Amino acid sequence: MAIRFVFAMSVVVFFSAGAFGQGNNIKEEIGDLSLIVWKAPAGIDAVVADENAKLSVAFSQPDLQVHDRALLTAYQRMLTYVQAAVQSSKPVDEAIYESYEKVLTEAPADKNLAPMPEGLLITFIPGLVEALTVVPVPDASGN
Repeated sequence: MAIRFVFAMSVVVFFSAGAFGQGNNIKEEIGDLSLIVWKAPAGIDAVVADENAKLSVAFSQPDLQVHDRALLTAYQRMLTYVQAAVQSSKPVDEAIYESYEKVLTEAPADKNLAPMPEGLLITFIPGLVEALTVVPVPDASGN
């Protein structure tokens, strides 16, 4: 049940589940992230910690299927790569693009990632982008 919850939270209509494996440019698959206002590094670390806590719950499910475990492992690895890239001063959008591509490149040769269903890792990107985005706070006048 937790797997479906985590997965369902990540699906957004704008992202195609079939994009994986079609040879598209990573930026075309994910979309333009260059104009997004990102959280500060401490906020990004907090998001990664929150996402990892959700993943821990999902990994603890006794009926977790091999392909689901592979998908969640891929997302967890992507989070680790994003966090490391941002900590080394890489812009967040570039960190996301490169981390996503790195996980996809590793997947075929990695026994923990190989069972991951094609096209599903990208469905985690919208939720991650939303979580990493600064939420504007209105001033006292309501603006």
